[in-house]
Amino acid sequence: MKKHSSLLVLALALVILIGIGAYLVHSNQDNKALAAGVTLEPTEFDSAGVEVNSHFALTSANPLSLKSVAKQMSVEPSFDFSVKETGQEGKLLIIPAAPLESDRIYKFSLASNEESNFNWAFQTKGEFRILSTLPGDQAAGVPLDTGIEINFSHLQPDSLEKYFQIQPEVKGTFEVHKKTAVFVPKKLEEGTLYTVTVKKGLPLRGSRETLQQDYVFQFETREEETAFSRLGFHFYEDQIEFTSSEIPVFPVGYYDPDEKDHPQMDVQLFRYQGAVEYMEALEALREIPYWAYCSNRKYMEDTSSLNRVAEFTTPLQRQSGTTFLSFPEILPAGHYLAEVTWKDLKRQLHFQVSDLGVYAAAAGNETIVWVNDLGRGVPAGGVQVTCPSTGAKAITDDRGLARLSGLVEDNHFHYLFISAGEQQTVASFGPNYYGSPEGMQRLRARESYWKYLYLDRSLYRPDDRVNFWGLLKPREKGAPLPREVTAALTRWSWSEEAPIVTTPVQLEGFTFTGSLNLPNLSPGYYYLVIKDGEGSTLLEKGLEVATYTKPAYRLEVTPNKRALFAGEKGEWLVKASFFEGTPVSNLTLNYHLFQSSGAVKTGAGGEARLSYIPDYQPGQHFPQERYLYLHADLPEAGEIRGEGQVTVLNNDLMFEASGEVVDGTGQVEMTLYRLTTDKVNRGEKDPWEKDAFQAGVQTDHPVEFTIYRDEWEKKEAGEYYDFINKKVQKTYHYFYKKIPVGEGSLTTDAAGKGSLNFPVDAGRSYRVELKTGDLRGNQARVEVYLRGADFYREYDYHWYRLEGKDAYKAGERVQLILQDNETAVSPREKSFLFMTAREGLLENFILDEGVFTTVFQEEYIPNFWVKGIYFDGRFYHETFEQPVAYDRQEKSLDISVKTDREMYRPKDLVRVQVEVKDRLRRPVKAKVNLNLVDEALYALRDQHVDILGALYGDWLRSGISGTFCSHRAPLGSPGGGAEMGGEGEGERKDFKDAVFFQTVDTDGKGRAEVSFQVPDNLTSWRLTYQAVTSELEAGNGTAKIKVKLPFFVDVVLNDSYLAGDKPVVEIRSFGNELQEGSQVQYAVSLQNEKGVVDKK
Repeated sequence: MKKHSSLLVLALALVILIGIGAYLVHSNQDNKALAAGVTLEPTEFDSAGVEVNSHFALTSANPLSLKSVAKQMSVEPSFDFSVKETGQEGKLLIIPAAPLESDRIYKFSLASNEESNFNWAFQTKGEFRILSTLPGDQAAGVPLDTGIEINFSHLQPDSLEKYFQIQPEVKGTFEVHKKTAVFVPKKLEEGTLYTVTVKKGLPLRGSRETLQQDYVFQFETREEETAFSRLGFHFYEDQIEFTSSEIPVFPVGYYDPDEKDHPQMDVQLFRYQGAVEYMEALEALREIPYWAYCSNRKYMEDTSSLNRVAEFTTPLQRQSGTTFLSFPEILPAGHYLAEVTWKDLKRQLHFQVSDLGVYAAAAGNETIVWVNDLGRGVPAGGVQVTCPSTGAKAITDDRGLARLSGLVEDNHFHYLFISAGEQQTVASFGPNYYGSPEGMQRLRARESYWKYLYLDRSLYRPDDRVNFWGLLKPREKGAPLPREVTAALTRWSWSEEAPIVTTPVQLEGFTFTGSLNLPNLSPGYYYLVIKDGEGSTLLEKGLEVATYTKPAYRLEVTPNKRALFAGEKGEWLVKASFFEGTPVSNLTLNYHLFQSSGAVKTGAGGEARLSYIPDYQPGQHFPQERYLYLHADLPEAGEIRGEGQVTVLNNDLMFEASGEVVDGTGQVEMTLYRLTTDKVNRGEKDPWEKDAFQAGVQTDHPVEFTIYRDEWEKKEAGEYYDFINKKVQKTYHYFYKKIPVGEGSLTTDAAGKGSLNFPVDAGRSYRVELKTGDLRGNQARVEVYLRGADFYREYDYHWYRLEGKDAYKAGERVQLILQDNETAVSPREKSFLFMTAREGLLENFILDEGVFTTVFQEEYIPNFWVKGIYFDGRFYHETFEQPVAYDRQEKSLDISVKTDREMYRPKDLVRVQVEVKDRLRRPVKAKVNLNLVDEALYALRDQHVDILGALYGDWLRSGISGTFCSHRAPLGSPGGGAEMGGEGEGERKDFKDAVFFQTVDTDGKGRAEVSFQVPDNLTSWRLTYQAVTSELEAGNGTAKIKVKLPFFVDVVLNDSYLAGDKPVVEIRSFGNELQEGSQVQYAVSLQNEKGVVDKK
């Protein structure tokens, strides 16, 4: 019988913490004595921090050697410095060669012969600024008893009461708590919009620093509940349009739980003198932020200077869930304000009457306007379009099109006057919600680069090291490459957070590589951001910080067949193994499979088998997925789960059929296919591919059919108001019946086909059921639907969209079809507007049909956008902006990575050969990043890498910042454990999650070589490789590097314990040289940093 001896060294966290604590106390006492003799201080500083041009004075009670200090002094982050005499004994001056970076922490360390080095840390001055407020900017529903907190970047802001303003004015008191200043209001009014300004010049106590610019934020207090809070009455739009031939009808939101009859609304109608006054009224209304609900609802325009043209009382009408308010008669062309009063609630609505229908789109400083005559349903040529804010003017052509330049893209509303004789329409564009002009400038800076950022993983410990690699290359040819960027770590937040730690990163050509040490962060989510010299964020990547335990082993679930027929026996192979491949034997696993559960146990090879025979499921005529889920029965240090799936086919025959009604005849065409699982089980096809299971046609096979007619029994259900035709219509409920009208049989021909023709009633819809017995004795069936004019759609919505391919090669023809739901829109003369855009409008076309074609030019890479608008003679219907994307596979690289061995032992040297070729198999020079991480970590948070998709999926915006569409069709209400020891290798203690992170250049033959040493982990390492050329060809992949021993010890224990705990440690031995029944002797020792404490 084999006998193995293994030394297991256990360093329990409790003892380690106690030991380290004692060591730190001892060291601190020494340092206090030493610190009294050796000090380092900046020469220029105040309460805001160290000046960037400061020197540092090193003072000692004993003489200092200039040469020794220059050699033994180090700084992180490093910078060049010189050491000079000051003329005073025991005092030297550390002089940086260049000004330091602002808002950085510099750590100085002077090597010592004592137990520890001398260490100091200083922070340079950063801009004194406001980081955040409470309430935040644009906060609504703020409690009336709130305090107003302002969080600063530095301690002790001074004299805040002199620089603080709140409108409307509120009395209150001020408090300062370190970096937070608080204004405590005496009383805030409900439902009120407050604007707070902290003025520039606010000083910082003990410093010359001041706030450099005004900081303004707004919030709105909540409204206390009253008797009228339960009442609801509002208009859905703040602006609406009607033609001169229709009675104005307004959809409204209304709610009163106590109202039994139709409420009476008192209406006063006012008319503006013209478009200018109407625009000014809209501007005044829109000065209230959109998010300030109470203020918007309570806003009332002063009507004393307006001409009142009508006053009447009208009932609020409700039909079939739609509530509306109707005027008694049509109105002449003009611009109006309606003021509606109900009980104590009063609301206002702006509207205009004009027969000029307008569609407009703004992008950058250009605007395209399309005007149609709604009375005749044709384009309106010769119409004047004016922008009052810029003075720009244009005249529509015979297609109704005009194009203006000069509109400023910002966060304000913009207006256009569209005029023809007595008719005039005011068009307005909402603000650009990308933000301020400064924000747009930062966005354009971000979009001006091809860019990519990669982190070595997504999960880190609080004090881990984050390695990153990326690229930046200007999209504009000939533009200079940046030389340096800044990498910054920030907390996850909806708003920009102050960086926790930053580091400068130099670019090597168009790529960069760097790292950041995490400063013992709290668990949570963070961002690594890359900023340019102006502080604009160019790239960002999320990461998670956690205290985690990697799983000791993994579960792999593999079916012997990826696809099965119902009634066919399949078998699952379950394999439990450590990540380097050593099997885990005698392991009990619980499982759940479809409708059954149970347990299996692994054998000596770490394998278990589970048989499965899927039942035939009546009514399931398409492939179905069955899933197997497993988890370890006993608790482990890390969560360990596994799963697998298999595709089940109910039948071995399948219909493919279609039908339509043509000239009063129902026509059905069908093909009967034989099915096989061979292609899927051999790996030639995936189950979701269209022909994955087809094995040919089934000839000379009987098929039965039954013909049904759809019947919709119509019963009157109520009434509704038809906004378009301006009259009350009846509503109906429809009850479906399926009436059999014929049956028969047919036989498939030599091509496996069959056809069926039958007479149909005009306008009626039919269903044909086809069924046959398959070769396994089960029934296969399909139902074919033939739609007639009585087709009933439960929800009669219209979704206008552009249909086309997902991606196009350079030079390929692009075709997009404008559809209403699933049907192409019928041709109509000069009724289709198509716009192409990318960071602004490119071209526009007025067509007679809804088919747009162009060619994907190379300069369009990676994408451009198309927007379609259809004018039906009365209303405009616009599509979403449709992306037209580049086929990125044209830029793919073929990368080969080979290691010198298939298997390694701990501390072995791994040699890797890399070869890169383009799509045509030609060697290319490329930048190649290599990253080695433990697969056990990826079992917790896997990583998906797609550099090609990231580069060419980084689409440029359309640049369309706003659209306006007048006379809209009314819609009513919007609805594991540590592993140690093994095979006489001695103690293994160098365990890492990530080992190697490096970027190399391939030579003219497309080749490069690297080498690295693996640590003590017994695992499978994932080597992720990514390559990119100067032409932005790219590719990536992964390779496995296994590190193992013939046998080893696995330990399950906690990371930390409380005083008084009695730790229980589970010890297990595994390995290829361990046979069942082998005796294993364990030697366990407990130790701290000073040595062994106990042995067993």
